[in-house]
Amino acid sequence: MIKKIFIIISAIFFSVSLYSQQNPVDNISLNDLYIPDVPGFVLSDKAPSAVDKPVTPRAFGISLLNLWQGGAVDVTPYWLTSKPSYTFDQWINKKFTVAETFNLSAATFKTDTSSILSAGFRTQVFRIYTNGQKNAMMQKKKEIVQLLAPEFDEQDNVLPLTDSALLAIKDKLGEMELLKTKDLFSVELAGALIGSSPNNSFKGLASSRSGVWLNLRWSPAKSMMDFTGVARYSWANNTEAKVGKDSSFLDLGVALNYQKDKFNLSLEFVSRNDYSVKKNYDRFAFVANYVLSENVIIVASIGKNFSNVDNIVSAFGVKFGVSRSRVSLSAPASR
Repeated sequence: MIKKIFIIISAIFFSVSLYSQQNPVDNISLNDLYIPDVPGFVLSDKAPSAVDKPVTPRAFGISLLNLWQGGAVDVTPYWLTSKPSYTFDQWINKKFTVAETFNLSAATFKTDTSSILSAGFRTQVFRIYTNGQKNAMMQKKKEIVQLLAPEFDEQDNVLPLTDSALLAIKDKLGEMELLKTKDLFSVELAGALIGSSPNNSFKGLASSRSGVWLNLRWSPAKSMMDFTGVARYSWANNTEAKVGKDSSFLDLGVALNYQKDKFNLSLEFVSRNDYSVKKNYDRFAFVANYVLSENVIIVASIGKNFSNVDNIVSAFGVKFGVSRSRVSLSAPASR
């Protein structure tokens, strides 16, 4: 537990140094009020959600599963440094965001018989807004820029922003938060490799499961709902499947997500086809995310998992997105 607390403190300290390079008033955050599960937890069926929606990841994040049962860290290299020349206009017009969203993660947890270590990645390969939504966001951006326009006193000194101006900017940024999550279609590629060790040592660590999958997201403009889907192919050796030979699985699932203020609620259904024994298994779960603060999200889920025994989904986690991804409102002035 001491090690995990140390990781959290270190991550928060690290995020402070990143924020010191940015003025949040002159920048727009690219992140949703949602932090996805790391691929290692998803592939091992330990994540609260089995159907994640593609989002722009934080530069650095931490996830805790079931009150210290497991933990994970993830990093998005692109956002570890500030991007003063990357503008909001460039971001909303860019369809292929592999570099900006490429995220690496590592996760660990324990079962009754072994210790698990996993590595994973995720990246949003395609994202598109409708022209109408792009125009709405650009109009909102112009309104924010106008509120940020400097005013001068009689000696040509720049006057500080008034409280009313700051409040108006905050309201406009909140409206932008909603606009950038709607009228959107995106596709994300993810994958993970899981290793298990019966004696809690790296020497005994052996690969037990691998997988790759696509996450899909469609967010209609005039709806509080998001529709997400997953198509996941995974394979496991007989130490996990316990069928005397390697197993392979195909998961197909859908989820309905509702976002309102600080709550993100979803209902998900996933069907798993086990090719080795020619059987189908289903997972049905209700997942709730609560935004405790801008960078801290509490998540819980309950439902039925894939297996026929010991199949109650009951997960609780805390996710820390300790640094947000931001772009400039406009390009730096040329000299």
